Amino acid sequence: MSAVRVSLALIPLMVLSAQASAKNIFLVGSIDGQPPRPETLFYLNKDARLVLSVVLMENERQYSSIESFGPNGGGRPVESRLRPPLDISWYQIRPKLKEYSNLWKQGYPDMGDIHIEPIDYEIVPLTGFRGQDTIDLSTAVPSGETGTFYLGVEVGDVSEPFSSPSGVFSESSPLHLKYRYRVIQVVRRKDDSYLGYLTELFETPFIIGPRMTDQGVHETDARMGSDCAAFAIYGKRRQGYRVPYCGPLGIHRYLSVIESESLRPVPLEHTEIYVTPDKRQVRTGDGGLQPGDIVHFGEQVSVFYSDAGIKGVLDKDDLLLQCYGSRPTLTTLEDSGFYHLPLRIYRWREDLSKVTE
Repeated sequence: MSAVRVSLALIPLMVLSAQASAKNIFLVGSIDGQPPRPETLFYLNKDARLVLSVVLMENERQYSSIESFGPNGGGRPVESRLRPPLDISWYQIRPKLKEYSNLWKQGYPDMGDIHIEPIDYEIVPLTGFRGQDTIDLSTAVPSGETGTFYLGVEVGDVSEPFSSPSGVFSESSPLHLKYRYRVIQVVRRKDDSYLGYLTELFETPFIIGPRMTDQGVHETDARMGSDCAAFAIYGKRRQGYRVPYCGPLGIHRYLSVIESESLRPVPLEHTEIYVTPDKRQVRTGDGGLQPGDIVHFGEQVSVFYSDAGIKGVLDKDDLLLQCYGSRPTLTTLEDSGFYHLPLRIYRWREDLSKVTE
């Protein structure tokens, strides 16, 4: 194999010349033993097995350890096998989990008050897979972990593959769309429920005011990141409902009221429970707050996850899914960061399928 380096990792300063077009490289993936196919992203349930393989294109011939691939899973034969020794390096590309803001000027006066702040990424070599032309995702990212992950690969003889010694770069576009088939987005969820779809946004950062990117896709739909309301809305959109992205105030129009009054916690034995202004306890379960309902703190939107405290009563130990601070998390109401605020509880409207943007 030629010593010419073919990069599949994120190198923003690198520009492929016309002379490089005779040699290229991309990734194909196989889910649970199905025929491999080239995709920019793969959606997985948490127990699904994804195997990624390298395909080298040189002078219109394909070289790989797989026999065939195609858009619909198989069909295009691979002429020759990759020949060892293989100088192949794999990388996981991780976003810096912190707060990003699209709402304020930051050195771009011609862009006004709203812009897309680039996301910072770190390139992490997967040293245990060097030289392998196939990788099992479950051995690189433990199968129990849910969220969004990026994998890239490089073939060549250069020991320092990245132009940045720190292995850190910034990007305002979805990685898997800007670097198609060279960086793969892997999206792993707990299950196919509303709450399960929300776990696809784990390991993504908090973005105040996520927006449309240059590729014409919303930052949250592309799983670049979300804010509190966008996080809650993402799960409904993944279920097929046409709920537009909006803020904590705009989301009200897509919700129905469970309790019409603001709720506050009061002491009860060794804990605190939520009550209405007339001291009535707030129920959970049948006839009350249920998993997937919205807990609205006014400035923050969270999603009720489970009754983890006193059974049947909303209390400080019950669990929420929320995006706040630096990332989506599973937290108790007490530790949510908004426990000092009154809250209201809502349910997604039953006629969401009829809502248009």
